[in-house]
Amino acid sequence: MSYEVFTKDGLPAGSLTVAEKGPRTVFTYISDRDPGVSRLALVAPGRTLSLGIPLQHAGGLRLSRTMTRLELGDFPLEGTWRAVLVPAEEELSALAQPPEPTPPPDAATADPPPEPPACEPISEPEPSAAPEPESPESEKTGPAVVDGWRPEDDPARYFTDPVLAASAGRIRGALTKPDGEGTLLAFPWTPSAPFPMIEAFRLGSAVKIGEAEYIVFRIRDGRPV
Repeated sequence: MSYEVFTKDGLPAGSLTVAEKGPRTVFTYISDRDPGVSRLALVAPGRTLSLGIPLQHAGGLRLSRTMTRLELGDFPLEGTWRAVLVPAEEELSALAQPPEPTPPPDAATADPPPEPPACEPISEPEPSAAPEPESPESEKTGPAVVDGWRPEDDPARYFTDPVLAASAGRIRGALTKPDGEGTLLAFPWTPSAPFPMIEAFRLGSAVKIGEAEYIVFRIRDGRPV
């Protein structure tokens, strides 16, 4: 099922496809607009659910997220909710219970301003929104040994920029892999939380290594390219 996505001001901001896959729910978001670093969230009365930060893709934005029933918690996915794109640094709690507007004395009988529309199904979902099938449980391996990736205890040494080096040094669980055009450097990433090295976030790519999400950078001459 596909739903329209809006900004917190009620402007169209792409579409979100929601699909059930066994005990998991797959969310796929696409948009032909790029409003900057933003967070995609589901909002219901008294509840919010962050789906993460969409990445730049083909001139717009894209995000794919799979959540278990435990991760969904008590969010009423079967009830009334709306999908909202907000600035990444903005708190989501204010969206769950928007304040009631107070009309001026001479406008007591005026109609209240319209709220952002709730999600309505779109007749035809985007064809590219289908998630890739997951590997069987027997084929899963740890991220440190997948496709040539190895643990990196000192990721800061790859950066000549002191700000990026300091940010990289605070991240644990990095992986490295040789590359013909430099070195690939992967940092663990939770889509529902801000990325620790936000200064270079837009230069990386979201990649799944093993069963974990990573942001991967290609490093050449001490800089991400």
